Formats: sequence, structure tokens, C-alpha cells
Amino acid sequence: MSGSYRLLDGGVEFVPRFGFEIGVRYQAEFDSSAMRLRLNRRGAPARPTSGAERDLVWEHCMKRSLVNPSTEVVAVYPSATVLPENLLKFYLHFSAPMTVGMAYRHIHLVREGGTEVVAPFLQLDEELWDQAGQRLTVLIDPGRIKSGLLPREEVGPALEEGKVYRLVIDAEWTDAMGLPLLAPFEKRFRVVIPDDRQPKMSEWKLSVPSAGTRETLVVRFPEPLDHALLRRLLWVSDREDREVEGRITIGDDEMTWILAPVRPWAAGIYALCSENTLEDLAGNSLGRRFEVDSFQSVSRRVERDMLRKAFQIRWVRSRRRTVL
Repeated sequence: MSGSYRLLDGGVEFVPRFGFEIGVRYQAEFDSSAMRLRLNRRGAPARPTSGAERDLVWEHCMKRSLVNPSTEVVAVYPSATVLPENLLKFYLHFSAPMTVGMAYRHIHLVREGGTEVVAPFLQLDEELWDQAGQRLTVLIDPGRIKSGLLPREEVGPALEEGKVYRLVIDAEWTDAMGLPLLAPFEKRFRVVIPDDRQPKMSEWKLSVPSAGTRETLVVRFPEPLDHALLRRLLWVSDREDREVEGRITIGDDEMTWILAPVRPWAAGIYALCSENTLEDLAGNSLGRRFEVDSFQSVSRRVERDMLRKAFQIRWVRSRRRTVL
């Protein structure tokens, strides 16, 4: 199992990357000979092996808890209810770690009439969970997005302009403790024309705070951007190129990015910085338009670069000024 180890007083703790599953038997082994060899290489005196130092094997099987279900879907992104036909992905957020390997059995894309879309998602061998096991990235099959590719020609597009869909998550999906979700979840949305336009930083509008305050810096986009990438790939730096610390809030259906600074703003020149791999909902990034020829195209082929939009914070006691 993948995970990390941590030394404790008198023991070793193993932290799995994903939670243990109910009903699965696990075996932990401690190889004392490997430890003695490492100690010998470091010059530690060798000691005779006692019974307590021999190899240890420990087996454990987690039993289903008797507590009531409490894990729920807390958010699905994009949060907008109007989405482009060439939407690339959904992010599913849960309140606690989930069971891995069961996602595609419990996520459905349903048309307004009640018929389910056949195989709309790209089913990867390894599901795309975050490290905590609480956020899952679900990709729309690229072959169902671009015209001319075989899956779209044979089965049709996953999403069609002008139609209404529901993203449905079953309550039977179990969390890492083997308990079902507290309730099923549905996201209803309408599909509009495909988005083939590359986003541009020059079109972003900034509401700039005054020096000496802890007012928020607000960035407004002309279209929704990728929620997870907004948190990771956008930041503000000062004239010394140091990142401004603060709390990030993303709102208005991922059309605003707000920074609440930890310390009051100092007067001077700042820069809103972004990696050019920041994307909109259709995978068009600041570095290039999204073109789907194979799943390889979903990878970041464009050379990574940083874009900057400079702005100035002044001692102003009147209302905030907007930088275009």
C-alpha cells in the first residue's frame, strides 16, 4: 500500500495514502534483519537477536462501524448551472475520505427525460483522488467531446447543446469506513454552445484595496475558470517577488478570486501571477486552446510559464479603484 511512515516513541506509525477498506484483510510485516543491517552500516554494535526482535507479522481486518452515516457530498464544481458542451471535468468534494475504486459505479449522467448517458466518463485504472481522499476529479471522455473522433461518431457526444442534464451520485457509495453516504446528490445543469476561446489575463478586472488596510483584492473573470487550478495556480507577489499571504475565496460560480491578506497592504507595486496552465471549464488554458486528439492531449503539453498583471496599491482613503 502507498503511504508514509512516521517514527514515534517506541514505535512506527503508517499513514496510508487512502483509507483502509471495510472487510479487506491487511497484513503488516516488520523485517528486523533489514533494520540490523542498516544499524551495522551506521556503525552501531550488532547484538544477538532476541525473540522480541524477530520478524513480526500483524494481520487486521476492519469491521463495519455501528455508527450512523455522516459523510456527504459538500460541493461539485463547476458550480454553475449553465455549462459548455465541451465541458472537460467535474470535481466532487466529500466531507470525509471515500472508498477508492468504486467511483464509476456510483456516478451517473442523466438526461432530463431520465435516460442515462452511456459511458460519458473517462474510466482510468487509478481514480484521480486528492491526497486526503476527499476530492475526486472526473473527466469527461475526450473522445466524446471533439467532432470526428470515433467514440463521438459511434455513441454521440456526452453533452449536447440545448439539453438539460443531472449529475447523480448514489447514496450507496461508501466512505473509507464502509458507511454509505448520508444522502444521494444531484446537480442539475443546462448545456450551451462549446467554448473554444482561449482565456486572456488582459481581460481580468481587479478591484484594488488601499494601503494600510486589510481589504480584499478581488479579481473578476469574464468566464468561469477551473476551481482546483484557481486555488493552486493563481497568487499575488510583492515587488520583492514574495507571495502575499492570505485566505483565498473563489465565488460567483468560479468567476471571482478573492485574496484577504494576513497583514495590511503596504503601498507599492504588486503583480497578480498565474501559471499559463490555468484553464477554463473546457480545458482552454492561458497558454493554448484545448484540442482533443487523444487522452494525451489532456496532459500539459504546453511549456509551463508564468504570466503577470501588475497593479499598484496607494494610500487612498476614498473608495477602492478598479484596474482594467
